[in-house]
Amino acid sequence: MAARIAKAASGIASKLPQTGQFAQGAVKDLMLVSQPVAKRASRLALKELGPPSPSQWPQIQKGLKGLVKDAQAMKFMNVTVAEATTGLLVGVEVACWFYVGEIIGRGSLIGYNV
Repeated sequence: MAARIAKAASGIASKLPQTGQFAQGAVKDLMLVSQPVAKRASRLALKELGPPSPSQWPQIQKGLKGLVKDAQAMKFMNVTVAEATTGLLVGVEVACWFYVGEIIGRGSLIGYNV
């Protein structure tokens, strides 16, 4: 029995260098493939997640005025069930992330330390 275990251990030990080389090659390939994706994601994040530039303020004001006019004309009543469901799910997601942030900020799941 001990001889079989020793033989199996030596067989595994002889294959470890090959496994290490395979893992190094896989990591190199992963880094090579992921670099363009990471560059594109960082470029888009800088563009989309940054604050609005002063040249964009007139567009923002125009959009807000249009939103107020649409609310006064009750255009929100003319949406499909799919659009309403999507809006509801987005609202629920925002609320859930708000509560997750509150829990992280408190440092506990239950109440504040007063």
